[in-house]
Amino acid sequence: MKSMTRRKFLGATGSIALGLQSAPGLANMSDSPTNDSQAGMPKDVNRKFNADGSVRSFAGNTFVGHIEQQGAGFQGFDTLLNVYREVPKYSFKEKIALLPPSSYHITVFVGVNDEDRNTPRWRDGLDRATPINKITSETTKLLKSRKKTHYAPFEFILDDIPL
Repeated sequence: MKSMTRRKFLGATGSIALGLQSAPGLANMSDSPTNDSQAGMPKDVNRKFNADGSVRSFAGNTFVGHIEQQGAGFQGFDTLLNVYREVPKYSFKEKIALLPPSSYHITVFVGVNDEDRNTPRWRDGLDRATPINKITSETTKLLKSRKKTHYAPFEFILDDIPL
């Protein structure tokens, strides 16, 4: 086993994550637990992850950028896979949870999700009883009918994934 501390490992791999993540999303991150029973636990325990590190179901919608897995641009994904393969070798592996490689993505804009229905994060003016699939369907229709502009250096391609 290699001798590397968790701090050195996370420091060495942190630039990878920051390089692949959208910076605006960082401003909204909080280390505050969501309730008193989670004191000392990361905010997404019992939200996106179970206490044992396994991934929970997380119904919602969001705008994501997929990380290329093959062809041009695959180096970022390959680097993340190396991190995923290396973590189990270290004693701190129980202290962090990694998404499965099939879930690797970059969140561009946060949508709505079931976990936020009864929190201040729920979008103003949206009925809390509206099913996520209905919100997604209506949002998709609006986006597909949008007028295309030519001033953005990127283009969104809507990929309808049934819930």
